[in-house]
Amino acid sequence: MDFLKLKMAIRMSWKIFFVFILVIPVICGCSAEKKHAAVNTKQAAIEAGNDGENKNTKTEVIKNERKTDESQLYKNVPVYSKNQKKKIKKYLSSLPDKITEKEAKKKGIVIETYDADKNDFNTMWQGFYKYAREGEEALKTKDGVIKCYAEPFKAAIVLLRYTTEGDACYIYISFIEGEYYVITDSSRDKFGAYKGDGIDEIGTFKSLRKRKEATRCGRLNYYVTYSVFKKQGISKKEIKKIIKKSGSYVSKYYDLFGYYI
Repeated sequence: MDFLKLKMAIRMSWKIFFVFILVIPVICGCSAEKKHAAVNTKQAAIEAGNDGENKNTKTEVIKNERKTDESQLYKNVPVYSKNQKKKIKKYLSSLPDKITEKEAKKKGIVIETYDADKNDFNTMWQGFYKYAREGEEALKTKDGVIKCYAEPFKAAIVLLRYTTEGDACYIYISFIEGEYYVITDSSRDKFGAYKGDGIDEIGTFKSLRKRKEATRCGRLNYYVTYSVFKKQGISKKEIKKIIKKSGSYVSKYYDLFGYYI
């Protein structure tokens, strides 16, 4: 009897042993799969996080790209030389009779305002002015030699002022390799005494300068004027002499626009 019990116990032990051997790989496999799945899930989360960061970064880059540098907006104006008067005329005639400040910026147009509080003056104009002055300096001969540049200095900008009746008058200024070409369009001025089509070729100039004059007009004490001059590399002293002389207007310089500060 005892021998029979012992025999049954041994059989049971073998059965348990075999079951244990069969079950262990299954359990380990499941654990491995769970572990692998957990690792994959974690990796996916990390990658998703990185993608999120990348997406955010890309979004930031796009947003930054959309932030327009207003000092460069003058580049939206086509650059024409004095030999392309017909193209300039066609371009000026395509400009609107009325335009908002926002629309003007998109087109590279500087609106001259009579409101002293708004006259900082215009970021876009300052961008053009800086570029043109750099071009003037770069194209000066030094020891009889002009430096070579990868790209020639070329730019243009349009100024807009409204008459007291609200009619638009445009000034087109191009700067090509050290020479300014100025042409005006007063065709929209219903009360103007212009002849022909209203397009007036002012001429070519060599220097663009800013000057300030003391004046008394209420709280305002300075009047700023931007002018082009016939002489290349003109000095402040020379400007004062020219301005004082009568009959020198247009023949030696031309006032583009002015404003109070």
